[in-house]
Amino acid sequence: DARLTIIPTGEVGIGTTDPEGNLHVRSGATSGRPAPNSGCDELIIEGTGDSGLTIFSGTSNSGKIAFGDDNHDIGRIIYDHSANDMAFFTGGSERVTITTTSVMSTVDIITEGKVQISNSTPQLLFAVPGGGLDSRIHNDNSGNFIFGTGTNSTTPTDRMKIHSGGDVEFLTANAKISGSATSTGSFGS
Repeated sequence: DARLTIIPTGEVGIGTTDPEGNLHVRSGATSGRPAPNSGCDELIIEGTGDSGLTIFSGTSNSGKIAFGDDNHDIGRIIYDHSANDMAFFTGGSERVTITTTSVMSTVDIITEGKVQISNSTPQLLFAVPGGGLDSRIHNDNSGNFIFGTGTNSTTPTDRMKIHSGGDVEFLTANAKISGSATSTGSFGS
């Protein structure tokens, strides 16, 4: 195989004499694969094993991929080396950040597996604060799954608990209604 090929139509091949896109980089030919998607063939990276793309940046800088139309970066993926986090932008706004140290956007998935919506210090597996009302779903470390709600509270009130054995417990201001998975009957009138 030639190391570098430029065909008359302008496509460039590195490691291939038959480039299938504007720039086709091949470390090994894959057999039986389909043709590249015609909407994504400006850069083709091909190998017989793992294939990839590396973006090197300074330790206090960012590596970026931008998606644009009449707005040059309406969508972005940014890895910030100084904070060691990755942000995803859509519609020109940051939507999701995966971080190791802090929450930086509307929705975050943190290294401990916690999901946080609009809060800077998640304490639970899933929490939705905002608008004067707070909701949460958490595990109490005893195998019980708990749903809670509240108003502008750092500790929403537990409203329903699914016990590790399958019992479901409903908690209200004045009563506790519970039963087992094998119980039958109705609640209320």
